[in-house]
Amino acid sequence: MIISPSALAKTQQQEATIAGKVTDTTDHALPFVNILLLGTSCGSATNDSGYFIIKDVPPGVYTLRVSAVGYETALIDSVVVPSHNSTRFQIRLRETRVWSSANIHESIRKEAIATADSDLARGHVILISPNSITAEESTFAEKYGFQFKAKTHESILYLNTYNGIVDNYLAKRFGEKFLDELGSLWNRNHNAEK
Repeated sequence: MIISPSALAKTQQQEATIAGKVTDTTDHALPFVNILLLGTSCGSATNDSGYFIIKDVPPGVYTLRVSAVGYETALIDSVVVPSHNSTRFQIRLRETRVWSSANIHESIRKEAIATADSDLARGHVILISPNSITAEESTFAEKYGFQFKAKTHESILYLNTYNGIVDNYLAKRFGEKFLDELGSLWNRNHNAEK
């Protein structure tokens, strides 16, 4: 078997490695992180201690893509890989915010509180109904100086949170008798629609 010098040189050039460690922003090692050299089939994943190594990398300039579930993907441009050398990295990934139902509920609740507080601060006293407004409700609202508005697109959590704040405001202003009347009116008009 005869090997040409150029083939031998090519084989020797592929002995470069890229190695390193991936941590989060608090320096905790991240296992199972994917590391890829874009435009090649070269890649690796971190071990339990956050270390990785990519062997037999052809010399060149690359972009390193580092990704893991729950973390922002990092792109490291202009990675120079010289032949017969090891290029080392210390990479930190930032967590991404994963939206759970608890996060979504908290977000909706905060939005409802902020909107109700803003409306009340501007003198707009509004109760939101998930259904159309009846004539009896309009008359009742006019008597006490507030408005009913129909917002069928809002979630029940939003409606309950917003209306709870406005109910408290109205109860302080008009007393418990007002809340009893409002509750009776609401039950009469909205439980009959079901």
